[in-house]
Amino acid sequence: MARGWQVHLLSNYEAEGVGRYAGGWNEGAEYRVYFYIVLDVPASSVQTWSGGSLTSAQEASVAGDRPLGVVFNFPTRAGQAV
Repeated sequence: MARGWQVHLLSNYEAEGVGRYAGGWNEGAEYRVYFYIVLDVPASSVQTWSGGSLTSAQEASVAGDRPLGVVFNFPTRAGQAV
């Protein structure tokens, strides 16, 4: 079960964060899953979201099982791979 999330935007091509969990397969104490993403193409804009709300904040966090994430927006043309 998720106990919370944090995400931090480092630039328009980097983000890092952590998810905190308890229970599940190990039935033990809380454990954390860290993530770090680096894109090879800078985004034209970046947003964080928590629950159902998008924001331009560089950091976001939630408690419990609420959703959290980062959106990297790219100006693309038909058929372009990102």
